[in-house]
Amino acid sequence: MDARFEFIQLGTTGHACRTHSTTARRTVTDDAHHAVGYSFLTGLPVDPACGTRDFLMRIYVKHVSGQTVKIDGVQSGVTSLTNGIAFNNFG
Repeated sequence: MDARFEFIQLGTTGHACRTHSTTARRTVTDDAHHAVGYSFLTGLPVDPACGTRDFLMRIYVKHVSGQTVKIDGVQSGVTSLTNGIAFNNFG
């Protein structure tokens, strides 16, 4: 599967102001019942021109070939979700 992780700083209207992203191709083998894919971005600045310190994280997953992949979690009965956390690391 192809995965794209995005970390988006929102502007004062709630729309994207600055987007940082990374992509990865991952293989989920037939013996995997649950597979975890970690993504991270480092050294991202907070752009004062955006006018907020509000952010949105999202991950896009695209099936490329092989067995189908199910993403656990559902919003409104339609949208598949994953779990994530963002934090400052000053170490």
